[in-house]
Formats: sequence, structure tokens, C-alpha cells
Amino acid sequence: MQRKILLLFTFCSICCTIGQCDVNRAINSRNPHRANFQPSSDTYHYNDHPIPIEIGNSAPVIPFSSSSSSPASSQSSLTKQLNRVPFSTKLFQILSQWAFQENLVFSPISLKALLSFVYTVSKGKLSQELRSILNVPLNTTRVAWNFENLLNSFENSHGIRLVMANNLYYGKQYGPLADEIEDLAHSSFGLDLNRLDFSMNYQAANVINSWVAKKTERLIQNIVSGSSFNAETKAVLINAIYFKGEWEIEFSEDDTKKQQFYKLNEQEILVDMMCAEDIFRYGHFDELKASVLELPYKGSDIRMLILLPDQRDGLRDLEQKLHQVNLHNLTEQLKREEVTVQLPKFSIEYSHNMIKPLQQMGLVSLFNEDSEMNIFKDQRTPLFVDQIQHKAFIRVNEAGTEAAASSFLKITPLSLPVRMIHFAADHPFVFVIINSNVIFFMGHVVEP
Repeated sequence: MQRKILLLFTFCSICCTIGQCDVNRAINSRNPHRANFQPSSDTYHYNDHPIPIEIGNSAPVIPFSSSSSSPASSQSSLTKQLNRVPFSTKLFQILSQWAFQENLVFSPISLKALLSFVYTVSKGKLSQELRSILNVPLNTTRVAWNFENLLNSFENSHGIRLVMANNLYYGKQYGPLADEIEDLAHSSFGLDLNRLDFSMNYQAANVINSWVAKKTERLIQNIVSGSSFNAETKAVLINAIYFKGEWEIEFSEDDTKKQQFYKLNEQEILVDMMCAEDIFRYGHFDELKASVLELPYKGSDIRMLILLPDQRDGLRDLEQKLHQVNLHNLTEQLKREEVTVQLPKFSIEYSHNMIKPLQQMGLVSLFNEDSEMNIFKDQRTPLFVDQIQHKAFIRVNEAGTEAAASSFLKITPLSLPVRMIHFAADHPFVFVIINSNVIFFMGHVVEP
């Protein structure tokens, strides 16, 4: 039987920048009545060990291979149907087990963008599997409308730069796309459609790499090679996402010092530790045995969550519990507290073929002849995926960040009226970039 291939690739880039400021001046300018504030008690939470993170800027690209009504949509429906936490945290749980000894970052939303498009053009067993792992409604039109809504919300963001771009390259030697696919691709998923000769495999790779580099401000480069394609490659679906944001509460470069960070094996290393003291949203969760700190970005509802285990060796235990937690519900339980924050500067690049993780989640039909996708006119042979390459990058420093139906866990944050909290991320931790609707990025830091 003739085999034709559909490839999918995702790319994410994140850049966080933290502005500089004098710590005392920052506190006094926000509330002059607190200038001489002396807390009556201190609570210490040390973040000098690995911490888990979730961020929302990652871009996936998926290669494809082949073988012989308009419902009202809203931000709330988008939250419930497109961006429910279980997909993100379940995938994070799997990836964190495989990358436990190394730094990790990936973008749940970029993967969901590609897989949701595939869902809208699939049927049969494949459609059922995608619906299950993505937590999307049966009505594919609603899924498409929700993604259109999501893309429009990115355009209305202020104070941060957030770009999500999609591209579908299809082989010159094959028939045209189905009419409904062209309409769907343009209107709902913002897909650019371009013919490409995959038999000229290295030239095709250069075209795709140039597009991704441009969309991610050159933070993601060379995600594909000429060996990724051959004459049987029928289409390549690409998603790229770029995020850059400045911290709302600034870190001063003058306060960044060399300090100890404790790795998973308790080995001490010296890192550049940033420091700030201000009012942050914070909570301690006994069930997670971890503290959660929210770092907002300027001019936006997007923020980074730092999840810091109580124990230096508590990262694995925390990550195993996260799939039980709705992170959006968790953020609603954070309280405004005066916090001294110590956070290491870090930069992470991570690349992974997502087929095995997705198979572990229950997505099987996409990768064999059982795949039922209809993309081309007069398509007579199955079209399936043999590659889902995902590459993500994140950089966090004083200026900010640059990056290219769940079980409810009842948690009660500590919130004393008068105290100073010390949040020292000096051991492995998790990070998440999130807003009220979307998990953009997620990862962990084990060695800054």
C-alpha cells in the first residue's frame, strides 16, 4: 500500500524580562504608608530546589503522511472546552518523568492548536481519541469558532507581545486541498496555505526553518532538517508561538547576586539569583506540599506561576500531583501578601518528538492506517502522522520573560494578616505561563 505522510511541528519561544528597580523604592511608591512596616512574624519557603512551571508560548509543527452551523462562542466556553487543564498537566506529567534530570519547557496551547485543527477534519476512531484527550465538544464547528476567538484575543493583548502563527505546507505533486479545508484553515485557525516541493527536501527544510525563525524572533532555528521529508511527504502543519513580556513588579539588576541553588542530588551550584520585595499573590498548599507565587506581566492578564516544593527533593512528588489540580482554580485561591522573592535567572531550550507522549495519553489512530482525516480533494488513501516535533525556548531575567474536567483538589492557602513571606527558589521548581483561559507554557527548572 502506498504510504503518504503528514508531518506536524510545533515551535515555541518565550522571553521574560524583569525590569530593574530599587526594592525599597518600589514598595514605598506603591504604598507610602508601608515604608516603615515591620512584620510581626516570618514565614520561610525556600525555592532552592527544582520547581515545576507551565507556560503558554510554544509552537508545534506536525508532518502528515498518507497511505495506499455557527454556535455562539465566548471566553468562558473557550476556557471550558478548549483549554481545560487536564491535557496540559497530563502531558506535563509524562514529559517531566522523561526529562526529570534536565530542564524542561513546552507549550500546551501550541500542541492543542495543531491537534484541534486535525480534530475538525477527522472522523471515526481518530475523532473520538482527539475529543477525549483534548476535552473538546463533539461539535467541531464550535471548536473552530473557539480557536478563532482565541486568536482574536491575542491581537487585543496590550503591554506584551504574543504571536501565534500557523502554516500548512502541502506537496506540489498532490491534488488541491478540499474547499472546506481552505475556508476552515483561513477563518478559524489563521492558517497560511502554501505549496512546497518536498522532493527537494533540503530546500523545503530551509523554507520552513526560515518561516519559524521569523515568527519566533529567531529564537527557534533549524527545527527541521532535510531528512525530515521525502517524496512521500504530503503536507506539513506548523504552529509557532512567540511571547515577550515585562514584569509588572520589577527586579533590579543591582539586587541580583551569586547564590546557592540545590540540585536534585543536593549538589550546590552558584547561580544568578534575582531579588524583589513587594506585594505578590501567594499561597501555600498543604496537599501539594508546595508554595505558589504569581508573577504578573505588565499590561496583561498573563502571569507566570512558580510552584516551589517545600522540600528540596520534592519536585517529583509535586509533579505527580499536578494532574489532579485545576491551575486556574488554584490561582483564584492566592492572596495578596508582602513577599521577598528570590528567583534564579534561567534559559531553557527543549525539543521532543511528541508521538510517544500522545500515544501514552490515548492518541493512537493518528499514527497508523486507522487515521481518518480528509484534507485533500478526491483523497482515497489514509493520511496519518509519523512525526510531531515540538521545540520550545524560554529565557527569564530581570527584565521579564522571552520565549519563543479535572479532579478538584481542595487547597487552602495560608493568609495571615501581618507577616513577611520569604520565597527563595533555590531548588528545583515548576513554572507555568497562564492567563484566565489558556496555559501557554509549562516546564521545570532543575539547574538554572
